[in-house]
Amino acid sequence: MAELEVAKIKKGLFKSERVVFENVYVRSTPEGEVREITMYRETPNEEEETKVGTIEYEIEGDTVKIHTIAMENWDDVNYAKFFLNYFLKKMKGLGKKKVVAELYDVDNKTHAKLSLFKSMKFTIDSTGNMTGYQSWILTREI
Repeated sequence: MAELEVAKIKKGLFKSERVVFENVYVRSTPEGEVREITMYRETPNEEEETKVGTIEYEIEGDTVKIHTIAMENWDDVNYAKFFLNYFLKKMKGLGKKKVVAELYDVDNKTHAKLSLFKSMKFTIDSTGNMTGYQSWILTREI
């Protein structure tokens, strides 16, 4: 079963855009469950929504582990900040205390992802070179 929420993202002084969040249960794990939030934006000329990004995460007690954060377009960082901020508020509302993500340097969007997490006050710890890729552990207490 999917939960839908509607919000508005500010795009300027007098401009805003309507976005829809779809929260979906993916699977159970021995310690908790895996869920996915997908953000869509409405296109002005179409009645359909365009996918903006997805966050897949696992809930284990009072800790949330982000498995994947994927944005369709990393050039406009406003969508990514709004999406991550929405995610953090949702987790805080559920009573979670800590968010952890592990990021690997596998594509040319790694710098944008690191900058996003740093701007959202995540603590960044380099774990070195794992399986041929540079990796980081990102944590934030909420």
